[in-house]
Amino acid sequence: MILEYRTSYAYLAEIDFDFRNTYWGMDKDSVLGCQDSLLQSEGPGFVTYQESFMGMDAILCFQFSDEKLVEAGYAFYGKYSEESGYEKKYEEIKSEINSVFGEPNIDRDLLGCCEEECRDCCDDAAADGETMMFLTEWRSERTIVRLILMGRPDSCEFGLVYISDDYVRKVASERLLLIG
Repeated sequence: MILEYRTSYAYLAEIDFDFRNTYWGMDKDSVLGCQDSLLQSEGPGFVTYQESFMGMDAILCFQFSDEKLVEAGYAFYGKYSEESGYEKKYEEIKSEINSVFGEPNIDRDLLGCCEEECRDCCDDAAADGETMMFLTEWRSERTIVRLILMGRPDSCEFGLVYISDDYVRKVASERLLLIG
């Protein structure tokens, strides 16, 4: 459960950690020292662990930019024979994140929305045979949390990602400089 890991900033509470006993900006050695899970792999800019989260098998990944922690999360790889299994787990995780961050800023069924700005995305996904595309996003002062489920039961991407808000702003600012 999320609260067991003391993973996130809650709006009305003091900040404990940004994600699993870590803070944005920590170096890799500090992050490695904070984790109890068995290290799976390590490379330039990342470390991964084998993990279980809310009963689902997952790869836990920490990503670094300029040797500082900027993103972390879970890539789920359990298989369900029907879409409803994925959607049920998605809703369970969403409910748990809601208990920490409150109601999400974004909560969309991207294939079911059929709004004009989504039409290209929906058409591309349908052409690829995707039958599910859900995005839920929460924001706090320091962290953006994204829960993503897309694909079809035999080939699905399902993840929960925590991203440093400062890092997102930095990347956006750099992109604007390149464009402008």
